Amino acid sequence: MLADLTRDDWLGALRLGHNEVPSALIMRGTRNLKTQLARYRGLLADARELHPANGIFEDILVGSHKGTRIAFACVYGPSMVSEVAHVFCVLGVSRIILTGCCGALAPGISAGDIVVPEAAFPGDGASRYYGADGSAVVEADPELRRSAVNLLERGESAVHKGHIYTTCALCAESAADIEAWAAQGYLAVDMETATTYAVARHFGVPAVGVLFAFDCLAGGESVALTDDEKAEQRRQGEALVMTTALHLAATGGSEELR
Repeated sequence: MLADLTRDDWLGALRLGHNEVPSALIMRGTRNLKTQLARYRGLLADARELHPANGIFEDILVGSHKGTRIAFACVYGPSMVSEVAHVFCVLGVSRIILTGCCGALAPGISAGDIVVPEAAFPGDGASRYYGADGSAVVEADPELRRSAVNLLERGESAVHKGHIYTTCALCAESAADIEAWAAQGYLAVDMETATTYAVARHFGVPAVGVLFAFDCLAGGESVALTDDEKAEQRRQGEALVMTTALHLAATGGSEELR
């Protein structure tokens, strides 16, 4: 079935020409798919939204940045991540960069701080179909991760590196869950990283996540709280995350961040 579709099959389904195949995929984890897509459309030159046959996918742009063909997709949760990453791995992207936010679990991480997951525990369901059975974390590509960290640490933002936990049910997170994940040493929790790493590993494609902290769950904060100062910190963190993601997508981290 879908697992058996070839590169040419997906090119036809996506109505994508051979000369439009991207070298890199950026995925932005978000519940606000169309809002974020419209927000970031201007980051890619000659961007156009894909309109696949049968409406199988939405909220995906293809365009270019610094002369590199890039796909940008808004995704939410493990299932959507696995589908988009799977298809673009089959198409032949050479790297995947995941962006978005996470909930901090470790002390010392503030709203807007940057989190680069060295690895993620697959607490989701989709990862196991790509070889991550929950017995161990799934790791980021070491070279892409090193490039991301080197770029980010040249700035003034706080950068945190370590393992995070990927869940699949945001509203089901309990105080006991947060306490347990923090006690196990996870820096943060999100809904996309482990799945991204698992799919990428399955296809042999380098992948890394560059996230910003939305709140500090271990300190009792939640997405339901608002604070103007934290909102500005998140805005700055997200801007840095996206600048870094675009650079990694376009160059693989081989040049200085501008």
